[in-house]
Amino acid sequence: MTYYQGHDPFLFISISLRFTGLMMAAGTPLIENGYRVFANNSGNPNYWESIVTDRLCTPHCVAVLAIVNDAFLTDRRCHAELSLAAIHQKPVAALILTEKPLPYEIETLLANAVRFPCTIDTIRDTVLEKVAPLDILQPCLERSSFVIKDSTLTRYRGSYPKVTIPDTVTAIYFRAFSQNASLKTVIFPKGLKTIGQSVFENCFGIEEIILPEGLETVGKYAFFNCDKLEKIYLPESLLSLGDGVFAYCYQLQTVRVPKRIRQLPPSLFRQCLMLKEIILPESLETIGENAFESCHCLQSVRIPDSVKTIGERAFSDCIALETVYLSQNTVYRENSFPEGAKLVFC
Repeated sequence: MTYYQGHDPFLFISISLRFTGLMMAAGTPLIENGYRVFANNSGNPNYWESIVTDRLCTPHCVAVLAIVNDAFLTDRRCHAELSLAAIHQKPVAALILTEKPLPYEIETLLANAVRFPCTIDTIRDTVLEKVAPLDILQPCLERSSFVIKDSTLTRYRGSYPKVTIPDTVTAIYFRAFSQNASLKTVIFPKGLKTIGQSVFENCFGIEEIILPEGLETVGKYAFFNCDKLEKIYLPESLLSLGDGVFAYCYQLQTVRVPKRIRQLPPSLFRQCLMLKEIILPESLETIGENAFESCHCLQSVRIPDSVKTIGERAFSDCIALETVYLSQNTVYRENSFPEGAKLVFC
């Protein structure tokens, strides 16, 4: 693990040197996700003071992360580092791994710290999910996790569960986040216009997506097989959706299609097994083939009068579909709807 040696804002890790494995467990996920981190791993006490003076006592150190285990409680160097943090008014976060009562001195030094109880087994998750999002760490964040060319995000390299895409990004390129098993939450920039093909394909941890107003295009298979995705907000600015954008999003339950969408492309919601409600706009003109195939929980659907054509197998294998409300002027195929579904012409 390489520690930051430059002069941009960084996080100082305070830990007893008898437990360098914990240092790796806490520091590595932060570094992997683009945070500038420094830890004093010199076992020579003659160097310790000069290193601490050079790093912790400078304005470039903007926060301290204390890893408080049993050894920390009796390590005078750790105590000194917390004292220096207090003197120089550095905000402190603390991972509490010990079950022993904290000595008065440590309790006093950590009085204003943000504390997170954890164990050796949970330290990585605690660092990523609770420590990394803290405001005090944000100045330490590099943008190296994001590969950005001009204003297009071409690749995300991190493994952080919550990602805030930089404000400068207006487009996200092909497969930028695909197959990221750690990703759970994405905060999109306000200026985003385009999400490309397969951008979030096979991101199995995402449960909710709120797309920003101003977004105009979502490419083919952008959220394909996000099998935990339950909620999606589509902005009114949206103009087009590609084939299979939400196909195999098994947990998706309710969708409201924006008013500016004219076409629902093929396989858009295919195999959305839990989809119960779909609200279609009066501006819609076409429903593509297989658009709602195998939406097993869909019981009724109201198709706007504006819809001119419904493609083959658009609602096939919708085994719970009982009633379809549609215009007599809408053209559909014999196999557009499942057998047994009642067509009510309005």
